[in-house]
Amino acid sequence: MAKVHGTGNLLVGMACTGLLDLKPGDEFEIKLGKKQIRLIPVGGSDDEE
Repeated sequence: MAKVHGTGNLLVGMACTGLLDLKPGDEFEIKLGKKQIRLIPVGGSDDEE
């Protein structure tokens, strides 16, 4: 689950980052769509599930 704070920042919780085995310093490209945000790992492919 993620939550938008009053500052406009989007916080993704440890439950999500843990499931994806994300580590501090991991980088992502942000792709915006209609009512969606996709985070693509730098050097990754956006068609991975």
